[in-house]
Amino acid sequence: MVVILGLIAGVVDYNRIKKDKIPIFCILFTDDSTCKVTYIGVGYKVIRYTGFSINEPFKNNIGVRFGLVYAL
Repeated sequence: MVVILGLIAGVVDYNRIKKDKIPIFCILFTDDSTCKVTYIGVGYKVIRYTGFSINEPFKNNIGVRFGLVYAL
């Protein structure tokens, strides 16, 4: 049951990221020293690299990576 919910949440968040929106089903972690923002969901992780500030809009990203928690 948890695996199915994780897959559904991952697909929803992946589609939101492709449309330049912030993921819904994730917990936010920030690292001010590297301007890296990490969203961790159930079995997946989204890493966002920003150019200037973590407060930039999601569509102004320099890079976004989406994958399994242990793969990134």
